Amino acid sequence: MMRAIPSALATVAFAGRSWAALSFGFLLAFGSSVGQSYFIGLFGADIRADLGLSHGAFGGIYSAATLASAGSLLFVGKLADHLSARAAALLTTLWLTGAAILMAFAANAVMLGAALFALRLGGQGMMSHIALTTLGRWFQRERGRAVALATLGFPTAEAMLPPLVAIGLVQLGATSVWLIAAVLMIGLVAPTLFVLSTLAGRAQIRAAAAADPSEPGDTTPSWTRAQVLKDPRFYAICPGLLAAPFIVTGLLFHQSRLVEINAWTLSGFAGLFPLFAGAAVASGLLTGALADRYGSRRILPAYLAPLGLALLLFSVTDSLAVAAICMALIGMTAGGATVLFGTVWAELYGLAHLGAIRALAVSLMVFATALGPGAMGVLIDLGVGLDAQFQGLAIYVAACIAGLLWLQPRLTAKTPPIPADGAAR
Repeated sequence: MMRAIPSALATVAFAGRSWAALSFGFLLAFGSSVGQSYFIGLFGADIRADLGLSHGAFGGIYSAATLASAGSLLFVGKLADHLSARAAALLTTLWLTGAAILMAFAANAVMLGAALFALRLGGQGMMSHIALTTLGRWFQRERGRAVALATLGFPTAEAMLPPLVAIGLVQLGATSVWLIAAVLMIGLVAPTLFVLSTLAGRAQIRAAAAADPSEPGDTTPSWTRAQVLKDPRFYAICPGLLAAPFIVTGLLFHQSRLVEINAWTLSGFAGLFPLFAGAAVASGLLTGALADRYGSRRILPAYLAPLGLALLLFSVTDSLAVAAICMALIGMTAGGATVLFGTVWAELYGLAHLGAIRALAVSLMVFATALGPGAMGVLIDLGVGLDAQFQGLAIYVAACIAGLLWLQPRLTAKTPPIPADGAAR
């Protein structure tokens, strides 16, 4: 307990010194919510009813749009290496504003697919990517703590928005809720990001000028994306890192089905999201502190365990009280995943091409989130219940944990970049 006090005070002091940069990352994380699965999933029942879509059809359109956004991100994501953080953030905010407007007036499956593509590319894709890439560059010795604090924007949105959206759907309707989201993006998020990025940029310049030249910075050799694609460790680590987005996205996207089969109410289940968010906050802060002390690679195997337990509990209960425990457990994994996905690539592959490398990793993550809703929707249509699906996914999680444990010696060893032909991609 006594050792935790200096650590907490150090975190407070760090937040005070770096408030503008951390707030910039926080707002990007929060603003990405309009393109996240849990947010879009809240509209699932209305969308299916309005357009006459089955669970599988809606999940298929969503998966196709998400896959397209993942492919696009491979190219668009490199902008984080070439544009300033401010320019990239503002362009993405404008894109999301248009996407929300398109979603508000989607009158058929084609418009729905286009709107979902725009939301997924701008929200889950670029806005999250810009936040984590920028923080990874701006902070080195305290990268884990910075990512943990700034990405509190994710669970904050997860706690605040589902109850508000549930009320808005009842009182105003889906079209009005999407239009309100568009107005907030262009009228509030964009100007605030402009101010914060300006202040953060000035603070980074002052910090660089005041840095002790005898104090080493990040000494990790920088890999190009072409070199990363030749590294077997990259392919070995991906199943474990992609398990959480694949499973959590699928579960939250089909939350209306989960509510239906358990005879809950949407507002009752939405009321559990603050537990999800609170657990994500605590887990993210702990993961960030551990990543700074021990390195992200050493703590990778532990982050999936709460998710595995939650899946098992969800598969054997119809109690909303037990569901609350499950949501907290899922939040623990989600909070850890957010921090680890923001720090592990810089630890493994350096900073020079971090935007391109993270674009590759985020594209795979988005691809995983595309598979989750589509696969679960098809299985639901085929009569495979969520209970059986959750049990199968729990086995997959256990296998991922075993794989990450086996990888530990290879991940923590210092490995020089693999020679690769051609320029950085």
